[in-house]
Amino acid sequence: MADPHRPSVVDLFAGCGGLSLGLSQAGWDILCAVELSPMAAETYFANLVAASEDADGEYAAHVAKTAESQIRAGLLVGDVQVLKDHIPVMRDMLGGRELELLAGGPPCQGFSLAGRRNVSDPRNALVWTFLEIAELLQPRLVLMENVSAIQSPFEQGARASVLADLEEALRRTASKHDGYSTVRLSLSADHYRVPQRRKRVFLVGVRRDIASAIGIGDHEWWDSEQVRQDLSMSPVVPHPSATAPPTSREALWDIVGSHYAPMDLAPSDAARDYALGARGEANGQGVAPNGSAGPRPQNHKFRSHRATTQARFRLLRLFQEHGIRSDLFKLAANCEDGLEAHLKPLESLLPMEFPSRSVETLEELVEFVRTLPSLKHSQRALDADSPAPTVTTLPDDLCHYGADRTLTVREMARLQSFPDSFVFKGQETTGGIRRRVQVPQYSQVGNAVPPLLAEALGLQLRKLVSRSCGTSSCSPADSGMRALDTHGIVEPSGDI
Repeated sequence: MADPHRPSVVDLFAGCGGLSLGLSQAGWDILCAVELSPMAAETYFANLVAASEDADGEYAAHVAKTAESQIRAGLLVGDVQVLKDHIPVMRDMLGGRELELLAGGPPCQGFSLAGRRNVSDPRNALVWTFLEIAELLQPRLVLMENVSAIQSPFEQGARASVLADLEEALRRTASKHDGYSTVRLSLSADHYRVPQRRKRVFLVGVRRDIASAIGIGDHEWWDSEQVRQDLSMSPVVPHPSATAPPTSREALWDIVGSHYAPMDLAPSDAARDYALGARGEANGQGVAPNGSAGPRPQNHKFRSHRATTQARFRLLRLFQEHGIRSDLFKLAANCEDGLEAHLKPLESLLPMEFPSRSVETLEELVEFVRTLPSLKHSQRALDADSPAPTVTTLPDDLCHYGADRTLTVREMARLQSFPDSFVFKGQETTGGIRRRVQVPQYSQVGNAVPPLLAEALGLQLRKLVSRSCGTSSCSPADSGMRALDTHGIVEPSGDI
């Protein structure tokens, strides 16, 4: 049953729960989520649904229940199409209230208005299922995330993107209320206290009866990288943080080893604050007295690497530190000339020791690099003094800023702004054809919406719900909100 003191949200295509977690932190009530992958759903259940410490046992019992029972418990593990057959259950859970927000990230690559009846493209069907559920529930707000791909060309020589088609379809949805006004948001995660440069594109639909009353038009667009533009242009826009995001070192300094480092070793106040927030300062999780190490973080297993792989990671860090192009291993794989000129900046560091051998001269270094060929061009080393680049689903895309290894699941989760109490379930990684169907821990982290970004967006959408009170029928949740503060963020009342 919905919490009468919090605005309600249904999260479709929920993944491991990054969006739900952030919205929950912003004061939203997650009425129900839907996730197809058993691995990702197990993680979601353990962190956002389970009622006891026996999350594994509870999950096994949960997936054996009927779809209606799963929905009422807060998580449907399966095809989102099933939810369409249980709309009366959702209405019963709402207890006569309106649904405030329908959120989710349906795959959009195959979407087009002209191709609605192309049943051979399952991605197309998923977008229409999302819109059909919106039509059935008629929420005040709709949030579609991770739609940046549909800004790219749809077909060679065709229109620039299908985003216009998606907006048009959303404007036709909830016809009883004359559809939705649409606002596009391009948000960079590092502008919202996330230690990672990661852009997400969101499409927000505001039901037109609400939008017209508070002055929201169609086709509005805002990019957080254009920070000098007028922030008041749309009440949908979450204001970027006034403080700089943590750097990679500030996000990871206390988990460089297998156990938490003592807090008195924090390299800065920002690093200490981020570590305390991630560990869970309120309940003492992972917080040890100064001078002593804390317990072992969860999901923090170091991967084993061959000596040649460790050497490649060490060289990647050196390349980055000395301004050397990072694709030299690809040049080596293609047997191209000119490596000596590229490696010249490292000559002053010789001799160097690597896990597999020592290198005395520049000629030996060139020879050594030729023994480490790789066609992978996306590998990068973290810059300790900058936010991380985009975290992906592949564990070997990034290597640590101070160690010859990839990142652990926990380190990647830190860069995504997940708290350390958030436990990832299922196997760590997978490969080959299994990647098409399985969503292991690394993929769960890489696919997620950063919770701090979701929280910032959730606070702004709560503000929108609060503003709509008085312009349309208000549900009891609205009475649990205080007046907005001067920064445009909803200040929760004591019972939220």
